[in-house]
Amino acid sequence: MNIADKFDYNQQKLKQLSGNEHISFNNSVFLSERQTADRNFALGYYMKENQDLVRSFNFHNYDNLRHTPRKNDPRVQTVDQQANMVVNLIFSAYNGDVTAIRRCALLGMDMSHADYDGRTALHVAAAEGHYPVVQFLLEKCHCSPFLVDRWGFMPIDDAKRFQHTKTTELLHNFMEKEKAKGNAPNSLSDEEINA
Repeated sequence: MNIADKFDYNQQKLKQLSGNEHISFNNSVFLSERQTADRNFALGYYMKENQDLVRSFNFHNYDNLRHTPRKNDPRVQTVDQQANMVVNLIFSAYNGDVTAIRRCALLGMDMSHADYDGRTALHVAAAEGHYPVVQFLLEKCHCSPFLVDRWGFMPIDDAKRFQHTKTTELLHNFMEKEKAKGNAPNSLSDEEINA
């Protein structure tokens, strides 16, 4: 049977299976996929047989769209991945995106990671006055409000400087509680917290 007859036979069988509904065939898709079909079949078989590799590495262009660092991309160095995670965390804090912050926390990321200036997500969220983000970072992620950036500022200093009173009050109350528990740095005085 030649190729045209095979096509007609298969088309007729598919039509019968679909209750004699019209079955369309896109020749351009067929022709574009035909040349890579053997390669795709071989890759599919290989990945089916090697499930550990599939769970560990990105094999598809869209594997990384889930925003999860669980799969490794052999083309990206670990330092790059870590830097991207810190950038995503701080950018999410800047935008007030609690959902993205929560995703970072659920992925097991250290929420007190700092950028090259020593600024954490808490510093950025406080400076922008994003109360829900600051609250989440303090209460759920247990980020320290006492971390100092490159210029000697704590998150509360940023909130005060940009006149975010509600965020300042939250940070102040949290710092007082931490100090009462003995979790504040010994060198921190009451004047620095209340300043």
